[in-house]
Amino acid sequence: MPKRRKTLRVRLPRFVSGRIGWRRLVHTACLVARRNGHIRYGEREKVELTVRLYLPARKLRFVDLDNRLKHVMDALQGKLAGEGKKVSRRKRIIPNDCQVFRVVIEKRLQPRKRTSSGGLLVVRPLGK
Repeated sequence: MPKRRKTLRVRLPRFVSGRIGWRRLVHTACLVARRNGHIRYGEREKVELTVRLYLPARKLRFVDLDNRLKHVMDALQGKLAGEGKKVSRRKRIIPNDCQVFRVVIEKRLQPRKRTSSGGLLVVRPLGK
């Protein structure tokens, strides 16, 4: 029996103003990728994230990585309403962000060919 693939690769959408809007777009992109790859992560599974953000030259110096990472991690958990909002969670890609043991995040100049892409997200089991 072949081993099931556990690496989720998601092309991130371009950032849109309003934190909730982009978080929803990231969540939707993750759900589609998870569904297409038939990937599931268990509650006790340790994972690592690699996030690459493509930004136009004028924003490269001013975008805070920690803020964008928070949006990505909330989207992975299905938290789309923001802090303290009493709205039911959406489907989760990972059950809890405490499962994330390693994160690599970087900003890159937006390639001309990928003007529609906001970046890349890779979720994989830790150590693979």
